[in-house]
Amino acid sequence: MLYMKIRTFLQALIKSITSPRYYLDVLNTRFSFSVKFFLVSYFLLSILATLSFVEFEIPHYQAIFKTNEVALKKNYPDSLVITWDGKELKNSNPQLVEISYPVELPHDGLPDKLAYIDSSVSSIDQLSKEHSATSLFSVTKDTLYVSSSTGGWSPLALKETPGFESPFTITKDSLPSYISTWESIFTQSLNAFALVYPFAFFFIIGFLRVFSLLLNSVFAYYLLRVLGKNLPYKKVFQIGLHISVVAGLLDVLTAHFLPLQTDISIYTLAYWLYLTIILISLWNVKNIVKA
Repeated sequence: MLYMKIRTFLQALIKSITSPRYYLDVLNTRFSFSVKFFLVSYFLLSILATLSFVEFEIPHYQAIFKTNEVALKKNYPDSLVITWDGKELKNSNPQLVEISYPVELPHDGLPDKLAYIDSSVSSIDQLSKEHSATSLFSVTKDTLYVSSSTGGWSPLALKETPGFESPFTITKDSLPSYISTWESIFTQSLNAFALVYPFAFFFIIGFLRVFSLLLNSVFAYYLLRVLGKNLPYKKVFQIGLHISVVAGLLDVLTAHFLPLQTDISIYTLAYWLYLTIILISLWNVKNIVKA
């Protein structure tokens, strides 16, 4: 029985990808079959996406960390000493410390700099008056300020900020040991996220795909009515469940072959292309079971 279910699923998947005429069978099968097909497919897609994340994304982010590690060690001033005594942040250089965005970290639409550190001031107003450029984070001697989308700031006391639980001193010589600790935490975070990834993909991406499918099916339903085809909305949606699986598979498989800054949505392109091809191939179909 299990073998038959697996075979039925594989046949449905292969035909959904390769045979537009197969969608006539979809139109004449139970709606519950397509729902089950969608759920099983997105469960498997979540596993495939996770494997892709582990194989491609984790090494990519680790490589970015290494690149920025080298840059930080090279550019950290020899004389700069940053000290946190549990109450106030101090540095040996009274001037502003600018921190740029890490290499390969997208920051379009964000402030000019990642962070400013000025331990000589006690408020964001003082820092803003002395320095006109904007930053995502600003640090005074006792407070971390996070830039908001409205142009304001959200303050957080440094002693309540993660990483400031204990006093520390950072110099050029001690920097590598801190970087090693940060790298370990970063790697652990990536590995932990990999465990959560399949659940996040299935529930979040799956939900978003169903939601967009509901809206896209409304558009397709009324477009068909304008063109003189009264295909029931439920059947339009049912076709969409299979197409969403095909488009989702193409999206996962091509995700690592597209530029990071691309605006192209493979899922959207594939969805509408498949839908168009299928509707054309079924244009003159009459024998649809409205169930």
